[in-house]
Amino acid sequence: MPDSQESMNLKNNIREFIALDCDVDLYHHFSSFKDLVQKKTPVAIPFDTNAQSNDALIQKAIDYINANYDRELSRETVADAIFLSPSHFSYLFKQKTGVSFMDYVTNVRMQKSIELLKTKMRINDIAEKVGYQNRN
Repeated sequence: MPDSQESMNLKNNIREFIALDCDVDLYHHFSSFKDLVQKKTPVAIPFDTNAQSNDALIQKAIDYINANYDRELSRETVADAIFLSPSHFSYLFKQKTGVSFMDYVTNVRMQKSIELLKTKMRINDIAEKVGYQNRN
C-alpha cells in the first residue's frame, strides 16, 4: 500500500528533523464523492503534542539562541528555525522556561558580557560581540 509507506517516510522525516513524534495520515484529493467512499482511508494529520515533544522543541530553540546570541534575534527567527508559529513558540517558551523569549535572550547576552568583561576587550567590542549595536 503506497500511502502507508509515504506516511511512514513523512513521519520519520518529521521525527528526525524537528524531533516531533507524530502520526501521519496523508490527505487525498478526490474527483468525486464516489472516489472518496471507495478509498476508505483516514484523511487527517493528528500530531502528538505531548510534553516530551514540546520539551525537545524548546531545547532546540535554546540551542539556537545559544549559538546565535551575537546576531539579531527575534521570536519570529527562532520560531521559524523550529517550525512553530511565533505566538505558539512564545507560549511554549514561557511555559517551559518560566521567562519570556526576550528576557532569556537578554540574560544569555548579559552572561556572555560578564565573561568578556573579565578580558581586556573594550566595552564597544563586547557589546557588538554579544549582539548589541552599541554599548548602551
